[in-house]
Amino acid sequence: LVQLLKDLHTLLLLSGTSYSSSSSSAAGTSSSSSSRVQPAGASFFSEAALLHGSFVSLEAAAPAVSGTVPQAWLATAAAVALQPKLLLLPNGSLLLQSLQLLQALGLVDLGSRFLSSFFAAADALLDTFSGRNCLELLSAAATAGQLPGQALTTALLQHLAPLRLSPDDVVSGMRLLASLGIRPSPELLERWFGITEAAADGLLPQQLLQVLWACCCWQVQPPEQWAHVMLKGLVPAGKLSAASPATAAGICRCLWQLGVQPAPGVLAAFVAAAQHAILSPIQQQQPQQGEQQHWWDAESLSVLCFCLQVWQHAASLTWKAAVAAQAAVVLPLADGPSLLRLGMYLTIVFEVTPEQEADLADWQQQLLQAVDAQLPVSDASGDITVSSSSGAGASHDGQRIPAECLSLLQLAVLQQQPVLSMDLQKRFLAAVGAAAAAELLTTWDITALWGALHEMETAYENELAQEAAAAGAAGQSHYLQRCFAQRFEIRMDLIRSAAEDWLKVAYQLREGAPSKALAALPLAAEQFEVQIPEQSMRNLQETLQAAEAREQQLKQALLLQEQGLQEVPASLLQGLDEVAPEDGLE
Repeated sequence: LVQLLKDLHTLLLLSGTSYSSSSSSAAGTSSSSSSRVQPAGASFFSEAALLHGSFVSLEAAAPAVSGTVPQAWLATAAAVALQPKLLLLPNGSLLLQSLQLLQALGLVDLGSRFLSSFFAAADALLDTFSGRNCLELLSAAATAGQLPGQALTTALLQHLAPLRLSPDDVVSGMRLLASLGIRPSPELLERWFGITEAAADGLLPQQLLQVLWACCCWQVQPPEQWAHVMLKGLVPAGKLSAASPATAAGICRCLWQLGVQPAPGVLAAFVAAAQHAILSPIQQQQPQQGEQQHWWDAESLSVLCFCLQVWQHAASLTWKAAVAAQAAVVLPLADGPSLLRLGMYLTIVFEVTPEQEADLADWQQQLLQAVDAQLPVSDASGDITVSSSSGAGASHDGQRIPAECLSLLQLAVLQQQPVLSMDLQKRFLAAVGAAAAAELLTTWDITALWGALHEMETAYENELAQEAAAAGAAGQSHYLQRCFAQRFEIRMDLIRSAAEDWLKVAYQLREGAPSKALAALPLAAEQFEVQIPEQSMRNLQETLQAAEAREQQLKQALLLQEQGLQEVPASLLQGLDEVAPEDGLE
């Protein structure tokens, strides 16, 4: 193998002569014979062919002797030998093979000098690249940790636009460019949409998901006709049933994010596939090894349900039964966002009278138990630790509800069962208070929380009125009615105290907050009888005016970006911590 490397090195250094080498043996032994021949000026292609043969031999021999010669040494030696000769290669295919060989040998960090030579050679050989070569170059460069510069990337995409690609390559290309943050030109996108539309019947649901995901990354609205044809291709029996729940839910999520409303027949296909899978025997228990792929977990089920709710899909009794059966299994395993989506959907689906739905489920108790089990708990010192969903503990067993989900979950629970127990109310308020103190909540979260507190106040007032009326009708004493009123006042004091604390936090977080959240601060202060100092009110008004002006500029900049005229200036994004969900600025 060492002799083979010497042959390869000599071959690369001798630009004026042709060199012959041969090597073999899968067992790791190699032999080489060489002799000088006439100058190679007549044909460099023969030398390139020999170089390619050396690549193949080196790659085949390396694993057999990896215990004797370190693989990293092989790759480094090959990189040193290849770098000065990259510009002499005759086409892009061989250039790519040189990089792919080094990566196959385990050389991840190729160094800036090698990559600069590689990109210079790619620029010189760009006319020889096929469409697939262009995509392979970007993929290999990303693996090497350094993408080509803006000029080469632009030239690469321009070269790629008219080249022939298979539908599979187009799908892979769209996913690759989106993952690398590279936005294709409108002309290239139009061509790729046409290629995938023509192959709609043959594409898999997973491939459609990749295309839709890319559109979401680019914030590109797919053509209406394209979306109609692609979604129609999902309807044939068995196509969606063969897809994993994560794929089906992912398609729905992307369609919702892109503002695409599926036709009723497409929605029926999604529901039928999910319903069939959910009602199969293996869905009624936690999946065993190898069964996870087709198990409707909490996240997938909740995303599908959320989209069906947004699209106003009329749930049949069979579908309700399927959701009820699966939710009973997955609710204890759900994370915060999944609990929210499932809770909101179940609230709407089971809003019929309890007599009509008694045979399905008691969602009030099930949802409360699932939320209660995941609320943050205090440690021995009485402190509550609340982590963000992006923290180290996210998406693991035993995960507590992330701070940014607390307010929304509280709203969901309130819609299910407005009158919480005193213990659960205290735990909710304590958990939100800990999240606010740790600055894990945004002003938009706190705005939602005030809505929850207002609903809580209303619920307790109604409960007090009902208890007082019942006590009076039963002839019970005024003392008992005073006890009801005292319990009510205790709850109200907890709510007002929480509102005042959250108002202070929201004021401290006002810079970078959306205007709608800032406008809600004075209203909340008035509603919960909290006094805002005059200077603080003036500061708040100045911040609100600046936020409104910035959002208007940002909307105009986004409109120009959608028209392909310019990118959004970075200055508009500095200090912008959050945006209002319905503003369309995400």
